[in-house]
Amino acid sequence: MPETVKEIFAFQFAEGLPMATNKLSKAYMEYTGRVSSPDMAISIEAAAFLWVLCENLQPNSILDLGSGFSSFVFRSYASTRSATIRTVDDDPRWLERTTEFLSAHRLPTENMTIWGEAALKSTDLFDLIFYDLGGMDTRAREFPILLQQVAHKTVLVLDDMHKEEYIPAVEQELRAGRWRYFDAGLYTMDHYGRFCGVVLSAAHPLLR
Repeated sequence: MPETVKEIFAFQFAEGLPMATNKLSKAYMEYTGRVSSPDMAISIEAAAFLWVLCENLQPNSILDLGSGFSSFVFRSYASTRSATIRTVDDDPRWLERTTEFLSAHRLPTENMTIWGEAALKSTDLFDLIFYDLGGMDTRAREFPILLQQVAHKTVLVLDDMHKEEYIPAVEQELRAGRWRYFDAGLYTMDHYGRFCGVVLSAAHPLLR
């Protein structure tokens, strides 16, 4: 049986998730009504999970890989804090649509770049990373590059861990390095069967 995030985070998701869902639901309905269909956008469950992580972990730097409603979540969180958000997408048109949605909600739109132009360096390390970039082929192919951005204190959240064609690529890379995977389905499963997973370095402070 896979390890779950319940085993690593001390804070209570049961208390935070309903409040986060309520906070985000109006914007989420707008987003899935005029920007992206509900089956293509991240789920409200995943969005609430990300919000609770931000509220409790208070990351100073966030890498948002795959623009969309996650960009709204992270930039809403950062709007009252000094956190730095970097949003990267492999589709210029989608990045533009995300920018328009953020602007409509008076959220900052700096540090939004295309994957090929982003040129992520091994020195570009982040406290929190959300990985929802492009299609599943792209995501599997670029996963080894992503792991170079995972420091010993990074919390990496992987979306769409229900995808059977994606799981082997993730498992292969995690076996090759010093990583631990934790299932977040308990808190992120939606009615489509989608859910998230969390990856930590084996040296992460949360595992001590």
